[in-house]
Amino acid sequence: MVKEFTDNDEEYQEWLTENPNGFVINTKRNYPTDYMVLHRSTCFLICKYTEMAQPGGFTERQYI
Repeated sequence: MVKEFTDNDEEYQEWLTENPNGFVINTKRNYPTDYMVLHRSTCFLICKYTEMAQPGGFTERQYI
């Protein structure tokens, strides 16, 4: 099943926790785009807040 997360980092984080064997396509909000990256749901680049990925940075601003 495919689920799009838009404007809801909390729901997105819950999905990551509930689906440790899942996959995420990281893309910019304004698609179609030439930027689409497939990640495992446990990949630190798409599941942990960092200096570059502040709260809201996964689904609430430039990326979905």
